Amino acid sequence: MRAYIISLNSATDARNKSLSDLLVRNGFAPHFVTAIRGSTLDASIYFSSVQSYFWSKQRLMTPSELGCALSHVKAHEAFLRTGDSAGLFLEDDVILDDAGCANIKRLAQTRVPENGLVHLGGLEGISPALKYLRGQLVQEDPKLFKIEAYDLGLLTRMAGYMIAPPTASKLRDAISQAPFVIDDFRYMKRNIGISDFYFSNIVEHPEHLSHSSIEPERALMWASPAYANNIWGLRAAVERSLRFRLDTLTCDLKRLTNMRRTVRIFVQENVHADQTPTESQNPSNRRTRKSRLEGETNDRSATHG
Repeated sequence: MRAYIISLNSATDARNKSLSDLLVRNGFAPHFVTAIRGSTLDASIYFSSVQSYFWSKQRLMTPSELGCALSHVKAHEAFLRTGDSAGLFLEDDVILDDAGCANIKRLAQTRVPENGLVHLGGLEGISPALKYLRGQLVQEDPKLFKIEAYDLGLLTRMAGYMIAPPTASKLRDAISQAPFVIDDFRYMKRNIGISDFYFSNIVEHPEHLSHSSIEPERALMWASPAYANNIWGLRAAVERSLRFRLDTLTCDLKRLTNMRRTVRIFVQENVHADQTPTESQNPSNRRTRKSRLEGETNDRSATHG
């Protein structure tokens, strides 16, 4: 299986060399994809590229987010040229070991959806994500969960994932025409039509983000007073701050509704199964008692007569 490593550094970089050796040792064929540095993009290219996402989400993509999305497109194009049935995509700062490689190979053999994505983790440092992320367990070893639409807001990053050619084609075409933030999975589902999202917590991501170009730009954008003073910026800031809590409440409400329905059905079935008509409820008993009472009344009438 080919593994596409997206990196701003060369393949001979110490970190990339270590990752490549690990993959080769575990039967993967590593291919390095030179990432696009968003800060070097021409201003006209940047502003023309981010307009569609801005009007859709009322939120501005940062230069590094745009560069990241375009870099993943390069990897998808390389994958589509091979004709392979599935591809593994890793960012160069991913933390992976031999056991993780074995789990990825098992998943690749059993569960890479035609119209979906297998997210391999890397949510470290994002406290609400792993705490509140829920899903339906669909595979035990390694544990694999199917994530519902109302939980996609808790999913972020693209440190490691697997996709099939149909999904790669959709992502390539969508980002080429109207770039979007590559880890906005709700946007993927609503606007691109990617339907199935799975999560398996296999890879890790550094909690210290000193080498990240995306996170500092995101933090700067959300902290900027000029950004927050704009009505669209305020709306986006509020949406971001409440996103995890709202998604969690929606998830819990749906689960409570399903639980209530299940309990009601269970109670109804058991009440009907255990209910036995009493003497007063049984129509034949009521008729017998009525006849007996009428007979007693006639006997008393005859005696008094």
